Amino acid sequence: MEFRSDVITCSGKYSNNQQKLFSYGTAGFRTKADDLETVLFRMGLLAALRSKAKKAHIGLMITASHNPACDNGVKLVDPYGEMMVESWEAHATHVANASDDELAGVLHCIVTEEHITADHTAQVVIGRDTRPSSNTLHAAAVSGVEALGGKVVDCGVVTTPLLHYRVRCANDPSYGVASNEGYTDKLVETFLKLQSCAQPATSCAQPATSCYCQDLLFDGANGVGGLQMAIMAPRISQALKLTIHNGGEGQGVLNYRCGADFVKVRETGEGESDG
Repeated sequence: MEFRSDVITCSGKYSNNQQKLFSYGTAGFRTKADDLETVLFRMGLLAALRSKAKKAHIGLMITASHNPACDNGVKLVDPYGEMMVESWEAHATHVANASDDELAGVLHCIVTEEHITADHTAQVVIGRDTRPSSNTLHAAAVSGVEALGGKVVDCGVVTTPLLHYRVRCANDPSYGVASNEGYTDKLVETFLKLQSCAQPATSCAQPATSCYCQDLLFDGANGVGGLQMAIMAPRISQALKLTIHNGGEGQGVLNYRCGADFVKVRETGEGESDG
């Protein structure tokens, strides 16, 4: 397949003028958000090629999970919601690190090696978290997908599991409804079915072999997880009494002195002092 002139034009806008090298790992790329705009454009290109190669929807998630708010990242998701295969992780590293002059050649090598043809329109499902940089990086990724004639399915601000779910459903409709609401519906339905098999404990000190405590303190780390939980909470309130802290509505900074990683590393509860 021949590359469209859009690729050359957009590559100039997202010029690689950095000295640092990137390596695609288990979590994709993660680093300071200011260093990622070119990488996101190029991952949009790669996601489009992966979609053409698999003739399926591919996912692209913009997030850095527990990292500080100044960081961001990106990872690609394969057709059934699984991690991208290892051989394409190597492609991602090569594409991210190529100079502007090398980029077209690197892409051509991938097309040749993976036997990619132009007969399938790429479909890329994109999600992002609440980080300040996510909108800019989202725009760069969309530019990459569209530069290869691909179509974007924009999930908006979503959790990473929701993005994986959306990709799976887009390729396998029997798995569920391919929408954000479909994900919430499935989670709620599954949780309530599971809950119906247990009896609430009369005391939270009671053994949990057949009982559970209905009271749950939830720390949303001022991120997208809190937003998702706020949507679910009213629908499961009869089974679970949730108290949401750091819910992501602008009260605090993402992952700063809160969230799962803070509790794990500091061994202290939400909002407690350093001492």
